Amino acid sequence: MSEVYEIVVGQTEQGDFLWSVYEPSSEQIVESFLFEDAARKFKRFASNGGAFAGFTPSFMTKKFHKPLDINVEFALSFEIE
Repeated sequence: MSEVYEIVVGQTEQGDFLWSVYEPSSEQIVESFLFEDAARKFKRFASNGGAFAGFTPSFMTKKFHKPLDINVEFALSFEIE
């Protein structure tokens, strides 16, 4: 069974890294944090019934597109054509 929430790492336009709690079923970022521990605590809270069980209304989420796989993006940037 897949996780209701996942931790993903993203980067802001300013270059700061954020740890985000991502909801795959709705393809939405629920909340973002500067520290991994805070993101993991929120994920645990949400997974244990403190949220919407994978059906968070879009007006309550962060506006964010589906996260990219950083490893794939890195590999593509060095691909020789």
